[in-house]
Amino acid sequence: MVDGTLVRAVVADGSARALRVDVTAIAEHGADLHGLRGAARELFVEGVVCAALLAAYLDEAERLTMQVQASEPRFAFTADVAADGAVRARLTPTDARGADRILGVMLVQKSVVGREVYRGATAVEHPSFAEMLHEHLQSSSQTSARIRVEGGIGAFVEHLPEEPAVFVLDLDGGPGDAPDAWSAASDDSGAVPASSRDSGAVPASSRDSGADDEAGGPFAAALLASLDALAGEVVNGLEGETQALRWECTCSDARVLSMLQGLGEAELQSMIDEDHGAVVTCNFCTRTVTLSEDQLRSLLPEPEAPEDLN
Repeated sequence: MVDGTLVRAVVADGSARALRVDVTAIAEHGADLHGLRGAARELFVEGVVCAALLAAYLDEAERLTMQVQASEPRFAFTADVAADGAVRARLTPTDARGADRILGVMLVQKSVVGREVYRGATAVEHPSFAEMLHEHLQSSSQTSARIRVEGGIGAFVEHLPEEPAVFVLDLDGGPGDAPDAWSAASDDSGAVPASSRDSGAVPASSRDSGADDEAGGPFAAALLASLDALAGEVVNGLEGETQALRWECTCSDARVLSMLQGLGEAELQSMIDEDHGAVVTCNFCTRTVTLSEDQLRSLLPEPEAPEDLN
C-alpha cells in the first residue's frame, strides 16, 4: 500500500489552525502509473497535495473531487479524496509543458454516496496550484490563510479571528511549541505596539476587519506575513491529530458493468455486433476490464413478454 499522512492541529496558542499533508509517495506512485515526466509530473504532484489539503475536513462518507481545466498550459487534472483517506488522481496530457502561469477554471465538488452536496467554480490565473487553491479559499470562505507546497508536502495555516489578542510571530519557535510560536502582546488602544511594529504583530481588531489580502492595509499585510512564516514552519513538521492517507482507486467490475448498462441498449448492441465485446480501462489506476459478448448481452434489458390476447 502506498501511504501518506494528514495532520490537523490548532497552533500558536490557539490563534491559528494548521494542516500538513505528506503525499510524496502517493503522488510519485500516481505520476509513475501515468508515465508523467518533467513539468507534467510537477503539476501532478502539486495538484495532489492541494487536493489533500482541501479535503482535510470531510465528514464521514464524503468525497471531494478537484478538477482543473487549463488552457495555458493546456492540461486537465482530476483528483478524488475520500473521508477515509483514499486518494486517486490523473493528469493529461502526459507531456504537459510548464508555464509562468496557469490559466483556466478550477472546479471543486463534494458528494456523499454519489449525491452532490457542494459545487464551486473559480476562474484561475495563477503561477501554481497553491496560489490557485488560495484564491478559491479566499473567494469561498473569506478567510486569511497561507498555503505552502514543497514537493509532495503541503501546509495550510488559517488564523482564527475569534481569538482576542495581539500576536507577534516568534520565528525561533515552531508549531510544536504552540504557546511560544506566537507571543501575545497587549494594547487596549488597538494600535500596534512600537515594540511589535517591526516583528509582524497584528492586533485582533485588524484581524476582524475583513481585510483578507495585502491590499487591506498594513495590519492585514502583517497578519499574512506572520501566517506565511508559520506555514513555512508547518511544512517542516506538525504534531497533532494524524490520519493515514493512501493511494486507492474506487473502480471495480461492478462499477464497470453499471457504467456500460447506463449506455443504453443501442450502444450495447453495437459493441456486441461490431466489437464482439468491450475493453474498459480506468483513467485513474489504468486497470483493464475485458468483457465478452455474453457478458454484454447480460446487460441488455429483458425482452418484453408478448401480450396475451386470450
